[in-house]
Amino acid sequence: DFRPSQLISSKGQGGNLTVNASESVELIGTSTNGVPSSLAANTQGPADAGKLTIATRQLVVRDGAKVTVSSQFARNAISLNQKDISNLGNAGELNVNARSILLDNQGKLTSETDFSQGGNIRLQVQDLLLMRRNSQISTNAGKAQARGDGGNIFINAADGFIVADKGENSDITANAFTGSGGRVQINATGIFGIV
Repeated sequence: DFRPSQLISSKGQGGNLTVNASESVELIGTSTNGVPSSLAANTQGPADAGKLTIATRQLVVRDGAKVTVSSQFARNAISLNQKDISNLGNAGELNVNARSILLDNQGKLTSETDFSQGGNIRLQVQDLLLMRRNSQISTNAGKAQARGDGGNIFINAADGFIVADKGENSDITANAFTGSGGRVQINATGIFGIV
């Protein structure tokens, strides 16, 4: 029974996505209509999204591509009632374990929710996290001007470096619109260019 004016939510928990690659994982660019290349664990219904885990030597996300966990309303929903809004599940967790991570030209690692708790981002970096040209690591909760606490960002590069160019507007942020913003915790040998 298809009713285009209503959001018909699925009930099940989101699955987990795990990527193990011995050399590299590269996400590059967008489609001709602007859809980013991505790895994603999302929910558009009342159940929570799954976890997204990447283990590789080098992770490259560039030219508008993104790695994301999210809890967002279906973009094709014409109308939403209060029950739809209050039943949106929580975002999952994003975990990356890599020797190096390159985010370049609007490359993004994100956790986003329209209405619910944001997921955490955990990065384990051995050598280098390099952010270039308007790249982002961010958690954003309550994007629909609704409740929800922001997820936390944990970056552990105890023997490595985090590098950004101050003039290129790359950011590490943990935000919420009406709830509490998340924490950003960084452990690194050196941090350069992050303001």
